[in-house]
Amino acid sequence: MRRPLATSLIAAGAGIASTLLVTPTAVASPVAEDASAVAVVTAEWSMQSRGVTVPDPGSGLTLKLSGSWSALPGQVRFGADGARGLALTDDVGRLSPRKADFAVVAAFTTATVPTTGGYSSNVVQKGLFGTGGQWKMQLHPSKQWGTLAECRFEGDKGSVIVRDGRNSRLDDGRSHVVACWRSGSRLGVTVDGHKTLVSRSVGKIAPQTGVTVANQSTAGSVGDQFNGSISCVVVAIGPRSLARAQSRSGC
Repeated sequence: MRRPLATSLIAAGAGIASTLLVTPTAVASPVAEDASAVAVVTAEWSMQSRGVTVPDPGSGLTLKLSGSWSALPGQVRFGADGARGLALTDDVGRLSPRKADFAVVAAFTTATVPTTGGYSSNVVQKGLFGTGGQWKMQLHPSKQWGTLAECRFEGDKGSVIVRDGRNSRLDDGRSHVVACWRSGSRLGVTVDGHKTLVSRSVGKIAPQTGVTVANQSTAGSVGDQFNGSISCVVVAIGPRSLARAQSRSGC
């Protein structure tokens, strides 16, 4: 569910007008790398379920399906008729980027997110709001543009939401590829190859909860529930993380 944020402003990113929502503690200093403290990791889940699990042989990490979901050819359907369901990894801290570059990519189709009731459809995330550590891909409802992509980054220096500056409508019945990423001092969202980015530091992002897909937790609300089908999720940490994740977006 969407929470109120203290400040909003319009920023320019990569020549594109983008929406940047910022908490007062976010600062515009560069992100210091601590690559020596973070292992280079790539985890990918092609959403072809095997019973109640979606394994990734490469990383050894597994998504466990919970609640309401249905297996479709090459994808998993969540949120039908408002029912809650999700997938949860067993990674604990392995997919916490700390201060390193990272990217998370998802390929999915989505229903329209309601513009009333505080809905914000959660596609994939790690960590929870207000805990000092979270990365999150979510969908923003817009009366004018339909359902849009945005990325939330929360670290020990504050939090930032970066919204797709092209207002690319996602609830159009087609599959889309969205990425949330950090590269050096830049934070961004990429929708079907089009980047929106800002220069902003949120500091260290180090949640110890597992990655979740389609809702924030097993106790997540209807307002947080993703309603659609997901075919691929990739998380990459370390150098060239965005390029690595995008190269595997077809899983």
